[in-house]
Amino acid sequence: MQIDEQTFKNAMAQLAAGVTIVTTLHDGTRFGLTATSTTSVSIEPPQVLVSVATRLDSHRAIAESGVFAVNILGAEQLEEAKVFAGMRQEIEDRFEPFEHYTAATGSPILANVLVWLDCEVSHAYDGEDHTIYVGRIVDGEVKRPGQPLLYYGRRWGRVATLPPSRVQLIEGSVLTLSDATVEQRVKWVEDLAEAGVNRFRAPAFSDMMDRQQAMLDALPLIEGIDYALAVDDVAAIDAAAEFGATIVEIAPSAPDQVGLAAQAKALGMRVNGQIIPSPNSSLEDLKNKMDRLLEAQVDEITVSDLGGSITPAWLRRYLSVLTSWAGPSPIILQLDDRFGLGLANVQTALEEDVRAFVTTVGGLANRPALEDSAYLMNQSGVVTGIEIGEVCGIARQMSYALQRQMPGRLHKQM
Repeated sequence: MQIDEQTFKNAMAQLAAGVTIVTTLHDGTRFGLTATSTTSVSIEPPQVLVSVATRLDSHRAIAESGVFAVNILGAEQLEEAKVFAGMRQEIEDRFEPFEHYTAATGSPILANVLVWLDCEVSHAYDGEDHTIYVGRIVDGEVKRPGQPLLYYGRRWGRVATLPPSRVQLIEGSVLTLSDATVEQRVKWVEDLAEAGVNRFRAPAFSDMMDRQQAMLDALPLIEGIDYALAVDDVAAIDAAAEFGATIVEIAPSAPDQVGLAAQAKALGMRVNGQIIPSPNSSLEDLKNKMDRLLEAQVDEITVSDLGGSITPAWLRRYLSVLTSWAGPSPIILQLDDRFGLGLANVQTALEEDVRAFVTTVGGLANRPALEDSAYLMNQSGVVTGIEIGEVCGIARQMSYALQRQMPGRLHKQM
C-alpha cells in the first residue's frame, strides 16, 4: 500500500537532519537554498549528494552550471537558514546580509559556516519532482568545530547531550575572605570538607603572600582535598609547592606561562590555565588564548567570567568549540551571578557536558552559590557528593559571623 503525501511528510519529519545551504553560480547570478537532504556518497573519490526540487531556480542553475557548494550551518546560524529557505521575503538578495566568498567553482561560500564543500556535478539522477545531484568535492574546509543546526519535527534545533552523571563543585571564596579570621576560615574549610567539598581555591600571588602566609600556615592538609593556588611567578610556585598545593592556577597575565607550567609540573603539581573572555571576544581571540595554554601543556582549563559577560547564548555558541580545542584537558567554568544568570549558565553548561564549576558558599564574590548549584544538580539527577543541608548550615554560620546577607537562596530556606 502506498502512503499518502501527508503521512510521508509526517514520517520524514521524525528524521533529524543537519541543515545546509546549497549554493551555485550561473551566468554571473548567485543562487542558494536551505536543504536538509544532503549526505555523503563515497570516500574515494570524496562525493556528496543534494536533492533539489525541480521547481526551484537553483535546480536549473546547478544543472546548467555543473557546480554547487554545500555550506554546513552551526546551531547559531538560524537566520541564515531562514533567509535561504525564503522565510524572509523582504530580503531580495539572500546573500547580501552575510559575508561570503568563492573558492574553486565560483559557488558562494558563507564565511561563518562550520564546513564548506565545493563540488563539481558528477552524476544527476531523476527523482521525479526532485533531482539528486552527486558532487565530487574539489575543495573544502572544516572552518571551526561547533554544534550543527538541526531540523526535526518541523522545528529548528541543536544536539542536546545528556548531562554528566557526576560533577565537581569547587569552593572559591572561603580561603580569600579578608573580613574573617584565619581560625574562622580554617574551621569552614574543615566543615566543608566534611560536607563533601574536595577542592578549594586560594591566591598565592607574590604580592599577596604576606597576607596569605598565616592562612597557608594554619590550613590543614586533608587527604583527598585539593588546594589550588593561583600563581604568576616563580616565587609563588615555590610557595605553593612548600605549602603542599596539588594544583597551581597560572594567571593569564603571567609573562612566561610555558616556563611556569614546566616548573610546577617538575615539583609534582597539576597545572590549571585560565581563559577570561571579554564581551567582544571573537573565535580568533579565544583560539589564540587556548593555543597559549596548550603550548604550556596545562592539565585543565578554567573559563572565568569576571564581569557577567557569559550568558546561556554565549555558552551554546562557544563552549563546544572550546571543549573541542581543549582536547583531553577538561574545562572548568567559573561563572558570574551578578545579573542573576548564574544557575541558568550552570544548567546550560551541564547540557554541554561541563563537569566542574567554581562556586562559593552563599554566593559570595558574585559566584553561583555552592548549595544552590548542588541542589540544581541533585534535582537534575547529577551526583555532586555534596551534603546540601550541611553546606546550608555553614552558609548561615558564615552569614552570621561576617554580619552580612549572602545572595544565595537555598541556605535561607533550609
